[in-house]
Amino acid sequence: MYIVRCVGSYEGNDSRRALGIAAQHRHEGALRAIHSNRPQHLHEIPRSLMIPGNSYRSTSHRQKTPDAFLGWAAIFVYLKLPQSNQACSREIRGRPEHRIVSALLLLTNFWARFQTGIAKWPQIRFVAGTAQKARQQFHTTRTTYTPPWNENEDFFRFTRSRFLRDEAKELSRRYIKFNVEELAKIAAQVSGPGARQCVKVEKLADGLYNKALLLTMDDGIQVIGKVPNPNAGIPHYTTASEVATMDFARNILGTPAPKVLSWSSGIDNPVGAEYVIMEKIPGVQLETLWNQLDVEVKVNLVKEIAGYQRDWTLTSFSQYGGIYYKKDIFNATSLTYTNKNGEQITDDRFAVGPSTSRQNIDDGRAGINFDRGPWNSALDYAKAAGYREMTCISQVKQLPRSPIGLYGPQTYRPSKEKKIKALQAYLDIVEHLLPDDKSIQTSHLWHNDLHAENIFVNPANPSEICGIIDWQTTELAPLYDHTIEPYILDYQGPRMKGDLLQRPDPKEAQKLFEDDTDLTPLDKKRKADSLFWKMALVSLWRHTIHMGIEPLFRALEFRETLKFTLLIFARNLLLDGEAAYLAILAEQYRKNWEDIPALRSNLKKGFPYEFTPDELKVIDSDCEGATNGINIMGDVKEAVGSHFFRVDGTVDHNEYDEVKECIRLTKEDFMSKYPENEEQRKEWEAAWPFDD
Repeated sequence: MYIVRCVGSYEGNDSRRALGIAAQHRHEGALRAIHSNRPQHLHEIPRSLMIPGNSYRSTSHRQKTPDAFLGWAAIFVYLKLPQSNQACSREIRGRPEHRIVSALLLLTNFWARFQTGIAKWPQIRFVAGTAQKARQQFHTTRTTYTPPWNENEDFFRFTRSRFLRDEAKELSRRYIKFNVEELAKIAAQVSGPGARQCVKVEKLADGLYNKALLLTMDDGIQVIGKVPNPNAGIPHYTTASEVATMDFARNILGTPAPKVLSWSSGIDNPVGAEYVIMEKIPGVQLETLWNQLDVEVKVNLVKEIAGYQRDWTLTSFSQYGGIYYKKDIFNATSLTYTNKNGEQITDDRFAVGPSTSRQNIDDGRAGINFDRGPWNSALDYAKAAGYREMTCISQVKQLPRSPIGLYGPQTYRPSKEKKIKALQAYLDIVEHLLPDDKSIQTSHLWHNDLHAENIFVNPANPSEICGIIDWQTTELAPLYDHTIEPYILDYQGPRMKGDLLQRPDPKEAQKLFEDDTDLTPLDKKRKADSLFWKMALVSLWRHTIHMGIEPLFRALEFRETLKFTLLIFARNLLLDGEAAYLAILAEQYRKNWEDIPALRSNLKKGFPYEFTPDELKVIDSDCEGATNGINIMGDVKEAVGSHFFRVDGTVDHNEYDEVKECIRLTKEDFMSKYPENEEQRKEWEAAWPFDD
């Protein structure tokens, strides 16, 4: 018998009662928990699960917020679980009124977090283990510190979460020492005539690349102070480009980017680090409201985003790279662009310089010398990506680990030679991969991360966008290269079939849930309705740009082609993808390049190259091995819990120990199955990516 501990977070909109949720399940191991506003909470546990001599208790905490009560509760239940290192999963039905989105019971401590939202109970996994004392976690978006501020290391460290891989290295890349008190003094000087001093400093939730502080003055004015981490990008250029980009977006394009009040792109200043002080955007993050908004409000927001995208599409530039103030880069020429009225403008304040995009910085690229721009054509821009990857692959001492594949004995083995071969193939054909439509090759400024955290809206009128933040590493790139479909659409469902303008059918959404026997009819309807409305928003946005921003729609169509896949695929071969890239080209070679008309029309002997039968055999084998390695990585992540493997590699503090224990036991199981001899065991040990 083992202890299972569940920790729940619930929200109720009725401020007259703390919380009231009744959850009852009809499966073995179920419990019924009734929370009331009384000091003692009642937890009814099936007698068949109770063990004589053991106590059953709960702990809770409530914190009143302006529109809700937030309740945390720890529930102790004894369950009979499978044997050690075995796991089973099942779908447990819940009533429609349950405000529970997810619950995962982890081995060792069996920690489960219930997040708010109206949904059924999804999959719950039971894994054998032992139990320890209960803990509680309370999330916050900001932390207030008292003076002297410079003595608090939390300002300089990454404190938001933990890293599952190479944590010491990841934390060091996000540690930046700076003078908080001097930053506060500068903020007071630029905040307005009524401010005499900064009276409060709050650290906002860490980003992956910056420290952000909320600075409050004695007259109540608040501003944001931002200090880039060592991993943010190239010194000077990253901050200088970010500031100039926000200025251009705000004052030329009319996009509500933050107003910069003071900044420095060097470290020879009282703060001792690069910094940006900017206005605090009014309103609230869209993320806090999105799930509660009516469809009509979401429709209006999507249309407003499309309006900004129209301005970005109609404004094109003569070069590709990063926007800077002309005075901040050496030997610069004035910025030339065509505005939305078709007028060509030369602005002596700005210039185009090196790109600071993440693809030119991440995974060790920041420390390698290669062509970062500016470039004069889309072809030069595309070629530079290939040469960049070749240079980085040649110069790195050791290839970085793949984030998507676990490669070892009897799988694909990445090598510099194979990666360079794929990149040489890319460079041989790149000019034929560009879109035939020259109008979507033009250079544009774009916000490529339009998710709900980066958009601020008026809480009284959520259709009104107050500001868009996070312009760091923005670059001037070909229109087809930008993230055209905004993340605000939040569509993670099945691919919408047919042409891009096909309207969603509610019946098709309903079919996806028909065979799910674990769902009640009402649950099926709610899930189908939710999916349909998400599909409808995507369709609305596509029709909006089709009717009002034709070049943008043509760029979206191009992104659906094989040519675009081959363009974009080559840009991250330093990490992974060379086996699949060569496999795609081999397939096209066998088909006489029929899916790439631009290549087919230019065919001649030996162009773009010919594969020998032996080369084709190796390519096929490598692709199969790479697919096997990707599947192995997927199996490992699934065994641990796929949702813990975020793109940024972090996990919440309260989950870290449990997840690391999951990984340890998963590795034990892995090593008992995959190695066939001692030599293979050593190879898999070296390949295992989750040990510090």
